[in-house]
Amino acid sequence: MTIVKATPQDFDTLTTLTLQSKAHWGYTPQQMSSWQEKLTITPAYIDKHEVYKLVTGNTITGYYSYYLDDDCVLDNLFVLPEYIGKGCGRRLIEDFLSRIKKEGVTKITADADPNAEGFYTAFGFKTIGHKVTQIEGRFLPVMEFVL
Repeated sequence: MTIVKATPQDFDTLTTLTLQSKAHWGYTPQQMSSWQEKLTITPAYIDKHEVYKLVTGNTITGYYSYYLDDDCVLDNLFVLPEYIGKGCGRRLIEDFLSRIKKEGVTKITADADPNAEGFYTAFGFKTIGHKVTQIEGRFLPVMEFVL
């Protein structure tokens, strides 16, 4: 497994990976359809953000993306469903945290999927709030990691 910077040509593969990973958690086709635009990774997105992909053999098995604002925002972290639980997420988050520390960032924020809250908590993120979503009664954990 290696982690390398994604290129704009990876957009379609990363979008497919994102949709498969999100669907893994049992979301309905209607929910997935309503999130289609938000979950689409475009060449412009890759140009504008820091995007790193995990490659296993010849397959992109996961990726993360972030951007620097007042703080660092972890925008995406997804793993192909068949690789969940095999250390790919750990490898991605550890690479991300290492990279961010070198950039001198002091705080990271992320709006996590509710199914990923425990994952982020295991790496030291803390839930600092909840963001209302378009689905009634569903909230995204707002998470923070202070370096």
